[in-house]
Amino acid sequence: MTSFPPSIVEILGDPAVDALRPLPRSDPAAERLSRLRGLVLLGGVVRSKSWMNELGRSVLDLPIGYGLTLLGQWVGQAGRVATMPGVERLALQVLVDRGSALPQSGNRAESLQPEGLGAVRVERDPADYRGTGGVLRDISLRYDRDDFLLVATGAQVLLRSIEQLVMTFASRTRDVAIVGHDDGTPAGLLWVRCGCLRTVPEVGFVDLKEQALPQIVKRHQVEVVRLPPVGIPVRTPAEYVAACRQHQLSRTNAVRVGDPFEEDWSPRFSIIEDGALVDASAHIHDSVVLRGARVGKGSIIVRSVVAPGGVVRRGERIVDQFVSPAE
Repeated sequence: MTSFPPSIVEILGDPAVDALRPLPRSDPAAERLSRLRGLVLLGGVVRSKSWMNELGRSVLDLPIGYGLTLLGQWVGQAGRVATMPGVERLALQVLVDRGSALPQSGNRAESLQPEGLGAVRVERDPADYRGTGGVLRDISLRYDRDDFLLVATGAQVLLRSIEQLVMTFASRTRDVAIVGHDDGTPAGLLWVRCGCLRTVPEVGFVDLKEQALPQIVKRHQVEVVRLPPVGIPVRTPAEYVAACRQHQLSRTNAVRVGDPFEEDWSPRFSIIEDGALVDASAHIHDSVVLRGARVGKGSIIVRSVVAPGGVVRRGERIVDQFVSPAE
């Protein structure tokens, strides 16, 4: 279980109780919403990148179903936040570390910028050893001290819209808020006033959780908003498959995340990218077959990912595997 630095206030939150409504100008939440300037998407990979290296693409270009990639999901979310009552202008900024591939926007819909959303920028971290806290501090200098940023880990599949979550932040938090799942793990979502980030050192490596937050909490109010799972991380092939499955379930309201009574024997999804060669007789059960992969006649693939160049031979059974490119 992940814990947060001491002295951080924990508050219980439920986005469902914060209705999306126009707020009186005298309401502090209205002022905070009007100062929300950007959704900053952290587009690197947290854990081992070996499987992503074999895919040869950004994690944000992975399909998650319904014609969406991870990046497409975030573009849509940013577009909805941009049109919330009180939000005046919002940009989407995607930050990619120097060791990760830049997203190429494999989803055609991603090239259509949602109405109301400002600039969509994709850029690499300017330095090799700045750390997430340091990078966010540098970005904050582009804005006024009282402007707000919503920071999110891009490598996750969201299970709900974040508009009501933004309303929760604006209504309750004047400085910094972190979303924490009910089990105590962080959700990869942070609401922060730019002035708070000026506390972070100007030079050197600064990790967000281990170094930046303990420094910020000495001078500013930091809260943890406890919520049911907001998203599922995508750090390993198994997590990617699980996230796609839950994305399918959340779209149909079929089950809650973590439901102990969920039956996982029944197939819920299959994703076959254009450019993958899959025989019509193959069975794809809760799996992803990416373009450039080949799946033979009568084969069975269960809870697995077949990478570009990966081959599943005729009649072969693949269960809980990542099928690497054929050598």
